Amino acid sequence: MTLLYAGYLALALGGAFLLMHLFRITFSVYQTNAIAIALTLTAFAFAMWDILAVMRGHWSFDFSHTLGMLIFNQPAEEVIFFVVMPFLGIVLDEIFKKKGEKRK
Repeated sequence: MTLLYAGYLALALGGAFLLMHLFRITFSVYQTNAIAIALTLTAFAFAMWDILAVMRGHWSFDFSHTLGMLIFNQPAEEVIFFVVMPFLGIVLDEIFKKKGEKRK
């Protein structure tokens, strides 16, 4: 059991918050609620996909690189991945929008 997968997720999430700070990205309450709903639905959909794929034997996980905590048949990090990575994408999109506005 190692922290490799969790470490990558921590770097991605930390990077997202660092970028938000550096580029002064903020979200309104409305945006925050919309993001939370979108991330929840996305994580649920992809986690269900992963659960079925593992049950059918399409792929598996190397648990020597995870914390060992499972959510159904998924490492906790896999489910967290489906929240962290889309959030990073949202932050990057906001940065690109902000940079595009400055060019006009």
